[in-house]
Amino acid sequence: MGAHTAFRRSIQRAKNLLEIHASATAIALTKADGTALHAEALDDLLRSAVVLTVSAMDSYFHDRFSEMLVPYLRRHGPNPSLAKHLESCGVNVEFLLQLFNKKRPLAHVRRKVDQRLFTKPLHSPEEINSLFQKYKVDDLLKAVADARRIAKKTLKQRLGCR
Repeated sequence: MGAHTAFRRSIQRAKNLLEIHASATAIALTKADGTALHAEALDDLLRSAVVLTVSAMDSYFHDRFSEMLVPYLRRHGPNPSLAKHLESCGVNVEFLLQLFNKKRPLAHVRRKVDQRLFTKPLHSPEEINSLFQKYKVDDLLKAVADARRIAKKTLKQRLGCR
């Protein structure tokens, strides 16, 4: 499943939690024993929706970076920033020499990068922007705003960024 599909599914799950919360609040949902559901339990549904949404965003940017790695390397090769990132992920000369007799060497590089990449959260626009600068995207928010034909300021407001 691609990054975008996984993101859309997670967002739908978060929306479902919000709908459950709204329904449970509207009908004063009760537990199986007939007692009222505590407000904390309803708040937990809202909190879960927020956490799932943040997690979906984090996962999307990790997955998208990973999906782009091999095509980018094939098309452009490593630029200095990407090469430095690859090295920090353990893609060094020793690792590369081991790939000479392996099928699909770039797939091994991607797996190695994923092992490191997926241990670091991507929650802030700065972290996300820094990651995608390795693909020569200097300002990801501006690139997205331009693609959507809206002002960067408008996009930041929609995303709740400062």
